[in-house]
Amino acid sequence: MRTLVSLAFLAKIPVLERVDGTALDNAKEFRTMCGLYNLYSKKTATKPKVTFESGEALVEPMLNLNISTASETWFDNKDNALQTAEKNPDSAAIQQWRNKNQQIVKTDANGTKLYARYAAGDARDKANKRIHALIQEAETLKTAYNTAVQTIADKTKAAQKAITDAVFGEGRTALHKDDFKNGRANQCGKTSSGHGDVGKSIAADIICLCTKAGGTASNECGSGLTGQVDDTGDQTSNAAEAWTALAAACDKMAKPPVLTPQTISSAISAFAAQIGSQNSGSTPTNDKFTLGKVTNSDCDGTAGKLCVNYHAQLGNSGKGIPWVTQLLKAAADLEAADAAETEAKSLKHSISVLRAQAQDAYLSGAYDAAHSQRLQEAAAAGKNAEPACANHKTNSSCTENGCKWKGSADKDGPCVADESKVTAQKNTPGTGEEAGTATTTGCAGHGNDKNACENDKTGDKQNCAFEKGKGGEPETEK
Repeated sequence: MRTLVSLAFLAKIPVLERVDGTALDNAKEFRTMCGLYNLYSKKTATKPKVTFESGEALVEPMLNLNISTASETWFDNKDNALQTAEKNPDSAAIQQWRNKNQQIVKTDANGTKLYARYAAGDARDKANKRIHALIQEAETLKTAYNTAVQTIADKTKAAQKAITDAVFGEGRTALHKDDFKNGRANQCGKTSSGHGDVGKSIAADIICLCTKAGGTASNECGSGLTGQVDDTGDQTSNAAEAWTALAAACDKMAKPPVLTPQTISSAISAFAAQIGSQNSGSTPTNDKFTLGKVTNSDCDGTAGKLCVNYHAQLGNSGKGIPWVTQLLKAAADLEAADAAETEAKSLKHSISVLRAQAQDAYLSGAYDAAHSQRLQEAAAAGKNAEPACANHKTNSSCTENGCKWKGSADKDGPCVADESKVTAQKNTPGTGEEAGTATTTGCAGHGNDKNACENDKTGDKQNCAFEKGKGGEPETEK
């Protein structure tokens, strides 16, 4: 050995120290890169999203309530708005409109007509006006709601594409082996200054980290990972073969349960922590932008130099690593999808509140419409009774005739109609087909029923008397 050294010294021939790669030199970096690659296998495993129906489906019940309370002309022909190009009534469109509305009012749920039309009148008109106003509010919210729901879908899809682009290169869905058509030099950053082609895909960077040039790797990334991708010549087949083994090794590693902005950010942070950590070089101009074990910044794939040099991407004037940019975009897209989901939930709730208010307006109108006739008859009866009661000038005479004495003494009056008795009589159900319909008030309500007339008493006092009217017809009086 001394002879060789001395001869070399004399001949000024340098003696090169043999450097061999060591198993698991890049195991830590490989696990980190696999964590990034495995984001791809989980790209559809985003956190469960709420299922959102369309905005049209949310507002539809309100539109149906609008139809059920609409005017006759709107219900029948849309206020004559359905016309042909010649401004004539469009018979086909009108018939379609009518059929649709008829189906709406027939809508049934457990025997209840959800959108039954009630009688025309002030109650229906009032309900329709209120429902129409609520619909206008809901339509504005519906537009924003539909936009939010669409944003969820669009941003989730965009995130999935960005992750795929990060792993395989923009527009790719599998390893682009042609990147190695002229060898590994440009893809891995052979020289200390790196190269602009470095960092196009996670897959290519893993190949640079775990394969050797000029011979098989020495398990630097893991057991059985001995791929060879040379510095020059067509290496497409070697790259594809090596990638199959490397991807399979990554697939065996733990994966995140769901894909979130946080899991992406954590994976990127773990990668950033490895940059330069195994670079033992000391040349200031080279800096340390390498991934993997290396004695300087030359990632040429020879023994001890299985690495990736990101100098061109991370050094002065560098624009960043392309696949990192794609992952950051994916994280931002997922954040936007989450924000849109929150907004959609809020808008859905607001529309539901308006829908409930429309339902209340409909039910209130239905009640008012059903009871309006009774209320009107009761009011009329009270007005008719008022003059008759005013004729009684004493307390006893007033109360004996079903009226109410307002004075404190027997003769200081006045005598007025007793509203409670009038209302009670008006609201007493009849016995015919229309049970519950207002009946005739007082003794007249007994009609020709003599027994009912004579049994109408207050204590021992007879309230009514059965008499023969003109022409021998029975007549009741009080």
